[in-house]
Amino acid sequence: MNVTVKICGVRSLEMAQAATAAGADFLGFNFVPTSRRRITPERATEIIHGLVRRPQIVGVFQDAPLETVNQTVRVVGLDFVQLHGDESPEYAAGVEAPVIKAVSVNGRPVSELMDEMRRYEVPYFLLDRTVQGQGVMIDFDTARQLAEAFDVFVAGGLTPSNVRDIVRLTKPFAVDVAGGIERGGHPDSRLIADFVRLARTR
Repeated sequence: MNVTVKICGVRSLEMAQAATAAGADFLGFNFVPTSRRRITPERATEIIHGLVRRPQIVGVFQDAPLETVNQTVRVVGLDFVQLHGDESPEYAAGVEAPVIKAVSVNGRPVSELMDEMRRYEVPYFLLDRTVQGQGVMIDFDTARQLAEAFDVFVAGGLTPSNVRDIVRLTKPFAVDVAGGIERGGHPDSRLIADFVRLARTR
């Protein structure tokens, strides 16, 4: 079964079209105010409406007021909400869309991570570094063990050159990329296409 691919940090129709043409399953729009990839709900809606084929749409949030999240779900028509902060299980249960809960993996025992993840009634988890875009990649053995118990997205430092090996080592439900498909800080359509293709190359 092919791995699912999420292209995150979409900020333009051109990037969304490139990801869709490459066969991405999920498009991620970042609504975190401090992110350099931040986009407004209005602009995200414009981009989505410009697509001929619509992948699953994910909105990324970090410790935002719950009403802000739910309002964005309604305005944009989000299929999923990705929570990238310290949101509690109770908070996640109040989100008006299925949740992808991000979990910081590094330096933590698998048993502790599993205990934390079992507290959330969500369809997916995203395994990432402690600080997005910084530090060493997640521990692949830990990721593999978690992927055996949960449907997980693996993120953090993935690129076209390493995604094939990471999929082989961790066997995740999905892979997630933002910075790894950028050249000079800007999305690159060739890198997007290469990432999707190589993620699915056995």
